Amino acid sequence: MTTTTTTTCPSCGSASAGKFCNNCGAPLGSPTCHSCKATLPPGTRFCQECGAAVGGPGPSGVSASVRPWIIAGGVAVIVALTAAVWGSAARPLAQQAAGIAPGPAPVDFSAFTPQARADTLFNTVMWAHSRGDQGGVMNFGPMALEAYAALPVMTADSRYHVGTVYSVAGPIEMALVQADSLELAFPGHLFAAMLRGSVARVRQDTEALDQAYRSFLDHYDSEMAAGRPEYQEHTTSIDGFLTEAREATAQGG
Repeated sequence: MTTTTTTTCPSCGSASAGKFCNNCGAPLGSPTCHSCKATLPPGTRFCQECGAAVGGPGPSGVSASVRPWIIAGGVAVIVALTAAVWGSAARPLAQQAAGIAPGPAPVDFSAFTPQARADTLFNTVMWAHSRGDQGGVMNFGPMALEAYAALPVMTADSRYHVGTVYSVAGPIEMALVQADSLELAFPGHLFAAMLRGSVARVRQDTEALDQAYRSFLDHYDSEMAAGRPEYQEHTTSIDGFLTEAREATAQGG
């Protein structure tokens, strides 16, 4: 007598026999990463060895083929900060994306909090961008956006990070959506002006850039006096934008 072994589908939870689920068609064996061929635990969305997406669409409105919207220098101020302070945990991911010789062991996201995972991916995207590695930007950009979308609460800092990722990975219009949401939640927030300034540079829109500079200067003193914690984490970017804004308004009279 032949004994049929049933297996619980890791995708839909149905009991099935054979190599594929009778209900949803998902493979019943242990999945493997399409990039590095590592064995993946059931339900895994990103490979813990190389960080590649296991499959399926990325965050809403974002796909792996999102068109880049980068013009040299368009986000210079933001990149200056992240290139200087990107976390050590982001280094292995960015090195893999850039094809650099292996460094430390790959990041194990299972040990990360949701916020730490999102911020590490953000740092990875910006570090890749600072090196001119567009492949890394487009690989990790959707992963970073999905990580932030999964957070239970979107802080001002998180919205700024999301807008910055959109400004380098596209679509750039979504960076303005984040700027608007910041302005709505925190009228006069400096990050809103900074995101609009970044978009204006990419579009080479001098009028919009001038408006961003003036809005930033109008609210700078009161916002810094408010002591927002997110400002302390982005002092280099804020100081750089402040210098640019003052120089631009001085030249323009």
